[in-house]
Amino acid sequence: MRSLFRGLPARDSDIDSDQQIQILSEITRAVASTMDGADSAHRLITEAITSLLRSERSILFLPDPTGGFRAAAASGLVDQQKIGGLKIPGDIGAVARVFDSGKTIFIPDANNPPFPLSDMANELGVQSIAAAPLRLQQETIGVIVADTRRDGRPFTPADIRMLEVFGTLAAFVASEARLIDELRRRNAEMESLFDVARHSNSEASPEAVLRMILDNAVEHTGSSSGSIMFVDPNNQELVIRASEGLPDDVGEHMRLSVGQGVTGWVASQGLSARIDDVRSDDRYVEASGTVRSELAVPIKTGNEIVGVLNVDSDHVDAYTDEHQQYLEALADLAASRIRLAFSDQGDDQS
Repeated sequence: MRSLFRGLPARDSDIDSDQQIQILSEITRAVASTMDGADSAHRLITEAITSLLRSERSILFLPDPTGGFRAAAASGLVDQQKIGGLKIPGDIGAVARVFDSGKTIFIPDANNPPFPLSDMANELGVQSIAAAPLRLQQETIGVIVADTRRDGRPFTPADIRMLEVFGTLAAFVASEARLIDELRRRNAEMESLFDVARHSNSEASPEAVLRMILDNAVEHTGSSSGSIMFVDPNNQELVIRASEGLPDDVGEHMRLSVGQGVTGWVASQGLSARIDDVRSDDRYVEASGTVRSELAVPIKTGNEIVGVLNVDSDHVDAYTDEHQQYLEALADLAASRIRLAFSDQGDDQS
């Protein structure tokens, strides 16, 4: 197991054999946890640091897509419920400095720090802080923070070096766990898309197919509402044929022309639109006062745009590249069946 240390800098000679074995024992536990997913691996990383450094707590921070850093896991004297939603700024504090510099920071007295700390340090009653980067192939992917030894003594140089070494090895664990989660997510997407394809080719009614497609889109993206709209070729208006989470009469009073609103823009351009905050987009036409984010993708058969698949969220920045890719795949897969549903309903109305 000690061969894992061969690629580390020469400075690691200040970690003795017992410490190496202890670190590798903890890493082995964390590696084993990667099959359980990133959350489990992150938790074991913090548990290992708390144990190795005999600290009151340890917190693993990862970059948050919306800015700053989020607490991915924590152990020791922490309120797990509060940690679950903890975010800290990306421009102040030890975490930000470690992440930006890729270098370890040690603050022996948190009451007299060399730079401003985040409010979290005061809330937790931190006395001293050691923070090290999780670096993978010259890239910092996170920061591990330990604070306040349980015996009241300050962290030693050997403690800091142990944290650095563990952070280097833990980066591989975190990366592998993230990869496994990603593979599982993609597998779940494929299974979901296969289910849509299977039902779309069944004898289900057009209305049932549309409902299944929309339910799938709303559930997979964690949306609060959604709709499937068809382009009426007679007047070039978007007509809602299925909706979820919107007012019952939205289909009656809401008619958008191709080019009008976000969905109208999608129908006219044949391009997807992902709006992080609808309040800042002039194209948005309000269907619900609680909507904050929107994702709309075109439904095409050949070169013809026949409709739009749209989902909404009550949260800002709700949608990711992965959500968009999934909805685009869903729209492509279901396009022929949706066109048939539109034709059938048009025949019924004629």
